[in-house]
Amino acid sequence: QSAVDSAIMGAARFVTIEDTKAAAQAAGEVFVLKYVGPDDGKTRPFCAAHLGKAFTPEALDRLDNGANQPDPVSVYLGGYNCRHSLAPMPLVDAVADGIEVVR
Repeated sequence: QSAVDSAIMGAARFVTIEDTKAAAQAAGEVFVLKYVGPDDGKTRPFCAAHLGKAFTPEALDRLDNGANQPDPVSVYLGGYNCRHSLAPMPLVDAVADGIEVVR
């Protein structure tokens, strides 16, 4: 069940990235993905280290979410049953808001 749930969430993240990429290219903008979600006792160290930062999809995929976790990170984030999401935003907005951007 964990693998199925993770695949469903991963598919939703993948669609978000692809839709955002297409819209940004059409508008001539650069976008980033802000790592968002809960920060509580269940949050993995990997996710806690990345919450609130903004990433390009390529930067996310260079990360290592740990042994036995599915890849790519842009789709699976912290791994199986990850509760976090990616919030697309224009790069200029992330910079203006003072968000740490990883490229």
